[in-house]
Amino acid sequence: MRLWHVANGTEQAVLTGHTDGVYNCTFSPDGTLLATASDDRTVRLWRVTDGTR
Repeated sequence: MRLWHVANGTEQAVLTGHTDGVYNCTFSPDGTLLATASDDRTVRLWRVTDGTR
């Protein structure tokens, strides 16, 4: 999964950890967290600022 900064088109982070395709993602209301759901049957929670889990 890649996280992009839309305003300037630069890649912000490469989120690694899922072992299969990611089929869904959503941001927290304040935009600080991102949840991803994968075909590997896991959901992961990421910090947007640095891409850590």
